[in-house]
Amino acid sequence: MHTSWIALLLLFVGDWGNISPNPSEPIAKLKLSFAKIDEETYEAHRQQYSNQLMVDSTIVNEAGGEFSLPVDGEEKTFRCGANHQDCTYYRGFLTPLNQYVLTHCGTGYCITYLLDKASGLTTNLPSPYDSECDIPSLSKDQKKLLIFASSVFYTESFIALYERDDKTQKIDFGRYDSYESTDFRIKEIIWIDSQSIALKVFDEYGGTSGGELVNKRYLKATIN
Repeated sequence: MHTSWIALLLLFVGDWGNISPNPSEPIAKLKLSFAKIDEETYEAHRQQYSNQLMVDSTIVNEAGGEFSLPVDGEEKTFRCGANHQDCTYYRGFLTPLNQYVLTHCGTGYCITYLLDKASGLTTNLPSPYDSECDIPSLSKDQKKLLIFASSVFYTESFIALYERDDKTQKIDFGRYDSYESTDFRIKEIIWIDSQSIALKVFDEYGGTSGGELVNKRYLKATIN
């Protein structure tokens, strides 16, 4: 049974507060048309894409440690408990949006969120599973933001697409279109152009090491 991401979001807000006044809500089903591509084509697309995430290599996520980030004119400290319990992880800084990407993990859940460097406002990014969503991917024209998550236990995946509001010229985090699949898990998504993405997908982890991608394959998806 899936843990409701809404319940986890409320749990997270209770601990940290300062959540965006308009938590994200699914508005419509995201319609995608899929076609198979080979690894060479995928890697060619990958070489031409950057999610524009800047990572400060001096920040180390370690049990019992802490790190600080400049937020709203002052230093804000984030801590990680012993054995990585009740821990916040630094993922990077999404430069075009002026937002830090962070993941917070508590007992039985993790959630990824954005932290606005100027205002300190946080925006939680949804995942219908116990695991958090992956690092957001910004389209090349910076008008769309895509996130994805995959179930830890089943061959299931989730994609959410946010779009820029024409009036504010900013990504509208109050709404998104979503897509769910029981055909694959997602390892990576990259933008090809503003209407298409490329995906590295698989069925499960396995092999000799237990960490190999079983039935790894590559897809192109067109946003309809």
